[in-house]
Amino acid sequence: MTAWSHSGGTARFRSASAPGEAGPLTVIGDMRVPARRALDWLNREADRFAAAEDGDPTAESYQTALAELALFLRIVTRNPLPGAARPILARLTRALERAYRDPRLNGFIHTGPPEAAIGHVMIWLALDASGLAEPVMPRQHLVSALEARNIVAVPRPAMRFLELRLALDALGLRHDLPDRADFLAVSDLPGLLDSSNTADLYMATHWLFYLTDFGRYTLPGAGELIPSMRKRLADVATAGHWDLTAEFLLAGACVHARPDATSDAAWSALGAAQDPAGHMTGPPENRPPFIRAYHTCLVAAWAGLAEAANRQTGAAQHSTRLHE
Repeated sequence: MTAWSHSGGTARFRSASAPGEAGPLTVIGDMRVPARRALDWLNREADRFAAAEDGDPTAESYQTALAELALFLRIVTRNPLPGAARPILARLTRALERAYRDPRLNGFIHTGPPEAAIGHVMIWLALDASGLAEPVMPRQHLVSALEARNIVAVPRPAMRFLELRLALDALGLRHDLPDRADFLAVSDLPGLLDSSNTADLYMATHWLFYLTDFGRYTLPGAGELIPSMRKRLADVATAGHWDLTAEFLLAGACVHARPDATSDAAWSALGAAQDPAGHMTGPPENRPPFIRAYHTCLVAAWAGLAEAANRQTGAAQHSTRLHE
C-alpha cells in the first residue's frame, strides 16, 4: 500500500440564518426546488462549459470544471431521471463534446502533468456513453497515453488513488490498485467527520462519494456515520458554506440516508441562498464568476437527482455490498 496523506486549504465562511427557519422546501417534478433551479441554471449556462472564459482550455480551473461536469453526467445518467432533466443533460453533454474537440484540450493528456490525466479519463467516459468519445480520441490512443504517462505510479493522496481505481475500472483496464475495502480501512471517516476543519470535511465527502461509487455500493458502517454527517451538514449550512452543504446532501444520498429534518432544513437554506435564476456562488476566490458558481450549482443539482433516484428505485435495498 502506498503511504497516504491529504492536505487542503481552508474556505472562508459567511454568516447565514440557521437552517430550518424557512421550513422544508417542496419537491416538484421529483426534484427539490433548489436542485431544479440549479439544474436550470446549468442549462442556461451550458455553453460556458464549451469555451474557457479566459480563452485557455488548458487552465486548471477550466479542466476541473469539465472533469466534474463529465463525472456528473456519467453518474446521474445511470440512474432513473426525471423527464425534464433529460434534455438538459443532453445539452450539457454536447457542450462537453465541443470543449473536448479542441486539440489543445484533448492533447493535454500527452503534454500536461500526469496528475491531470484522470480528469481526461472522466471526460472520455462521459462522452463514450453517448458514442461521442471515439471520434475525438480513440480508446486505444487514450489507453496508450495512460500507459506512457504511467499514471498509476504518480504520487497522490489515498482518496485520489480510489478515484483513479474507479476510472480505470470503468475503462475496463487491469491494475494492481488496492481493493475498496483497503481504502475504507485507511479513510478515517469517523475522524474526518468529527473535525471542524474545512479541508477534512471536503475529504470526508469525497471519500463517501468514491467508496460508494456515488451510491452504487453499500458502505459498511454507514449507519454509524450518518449522525455525524447530519451534524456537519447542519454546521456548514448554518455557516453559509453552500458548496459543502450541497456536497453533504449528495453524500447523504450516496449512503442512502433517508431525508430528515436536518436535510430538509439544509435544502431550505440552499434555496434561500439562490437568486431566482438558481445561481449560487461558492467560496470567494480570485476566479471568473462562472468558475466560482458552477460547482455549487452542479453538486446541488446532482444531490437532488440522486435523492430523486433513491426515492424512485429504493436503492438502499438493491445496491451491491462494498466487499463484493
